[in-house]
Amino acid sequence: MTVKAQTLAGPQSGTRSKPRVKTVAKRSAVNKRKSRVLKQVVQRTAGSSSRKGPHTYTLPRGPRGAVIRLAIEGVIGRVAAVPEREVTRILAAAERAAVPEARILDWLRVEDRDRAEPALETAFRRGDERKAALLREPTMLTGEAAAARLGVSRETINKRAQQGRLLALEFAKRGKRYPDWQFEDRLVGPPVESVLAALASLEPWERYRFFTRRLPGTKGRTPIEAMRQGEIEAVRRAAETWAASEQGGG
Repeated sequence: MTVKAQTLAGPQSGTRSKPRVKTVAKRSAVNKRKSRVLKQVVQRTAGSSSRKGPHTYTLPRGPRGAVIRLAIEGVIGRVAAVPEREVTRILAAAERAAVPEARILDWLRVEDRDRAEPALETAFRRGDERKAALLREPTMLTGEAAAARLGVSRETINKRAQQGRLLALEFAKRGKRYPDWQFEDRLVGPPVESVLAALASLEPWERYRFFTRRLPGTKGRTPIEAMRQGEIEAVRRAAETWAASEQGGG
């Protein structure tokens, strides 16, 4: 990608002489300032780029040049979507800054944050809605129902949950709910407890996510499905790998 710009001789403020963009006379003042700032960004970002003749700047070849080109195209696309009044304000602030391109990058970061926050809020809201809906399903047992399933007291169920021997889920003060699969004959007791022990460092909802995801370590099945087929040790090893990746941000 090449960036062409007509230049005028003569130093700017500072110790080095830097070219300024000369735009055609019909351009507006805003577009003239936009061209100058964009040219400064290109020149300073390209760094090692070669200059061919008085009007052409060639970006480096290879991945570095590709990244620079994509970055420039992304910035141009973002700026094109900004109302003219806002562009005037941004460029005025950039021109007052010691490093204009740094001021532009600061603005882009703020824009990204402002765009991301509503999306994150929507994602969190949907996640909360899914949790609430999940806990209303009949497969989620109350403490009393779990106690009846095992023939023990509710206090025993609570104690086992506190010890990490049962998976208990909570959300929005609805009380604890116990996924019913952990009370199945082939899973209840040591099988589930050994897997939960491997997931002890994770929050309850993360543990639940492990049990309900299809994983390579369980040959594309959910851990629940693998445990129903007697593959407890394989699931336990998969749980250790899962917990380590979650703790490490993987």
